[in-house]
Amino acid sequence: MYPIAYAVTEAENYATWTWFLELLAVDLGIENSNGYVFITDRQNGLIDTVGDMFPNSEHRHCLKHLHANFILAGHRGLVLKQCMEAATRSTTIPWFQAEMKKLQDLSGPAFDWCQGLIQCNGVERTSEHTQGVTFS
Repeated sequence: MYPIAYAVTEAENYATWTWFLELLAVDLGIENSNGYVFITDRQNGLIDTVGDMFPNSEHRHCLKHLHANFILAGHRGLVLKQCMEAATRSTTIPWFQAEMKKLQDLSGPAFDWCQGLIQCNGVERTSEHTQGVTFS
């Protein structure tokens, strides 16, 4: 995994992400986004823009950035980190649900934070090979 493009803009929002991704699509010759995977943090406008610009692509969230946001939200400690990581590495729905139950038992607020992430993406977590919220 390598960064392939960067830009400096006035703000991170839907308009600037659209401009950036339009240029990226032209430079890479992307006509059909099937087969592309975007791994991103949760910057303003980015999730919606990737979905609109590349509707056939896969989208993943960077676990490093998610964990940093998890800590900023007040969910600190090695055990919580390990619980979150275990859930993100699950490859089946039952495994994911079991790991999320462990997180819920350990910390209701941390569980709620993760559930909010799933809901904000408008899809439920499924296996690695189907549409859903997954983390990389």
